[in-house]
Amino acid sequence: MEDWDGDEERLLTNIFLSSLVQSFERYMDGHVQSHHQVLQLAKVLSTAIKPPGFMQTTRAGIEQRQVWDLHRRGILYALQKISGCSMGEDRKKAKAIQFFDVLHHLPFAILAISEEVVSM
Repeated sequence: MEDWDGDEERLLTNIFLSSLVQSFERYMDGHVQSHHQVLQLAKVLSTAIKPPGFMQTTRAGIEQRQVWDLHRRGILYALQKISGCSMGEDRKKAKAIQFFDVLHHLPFAILAISEEVVSM
């Protein structure tokens, strides 16, 4: 399998985030009672993001910068949802905070070089 270029990876992470946001919006709007399906979707999508490991030697994975950007955009989405809640909308705010749980299921390397993180 050929390595992907940055544009393809960016498109893929855009699709991932869009899918997660749309699914989460159904939960926020009350169309579903739990964010369990969003968590399951995040777990499935994470398998495409993970770099090669013990059983994944044929895939290159997505460049770490794209994964960091996916998390950054997901955090911004969650913060916008939280800040959009009015006083007295504690239940809605509590739901919005759960998007961080969704992001938790997506891989994020903790061995980042600090200069790379700062440059983002």
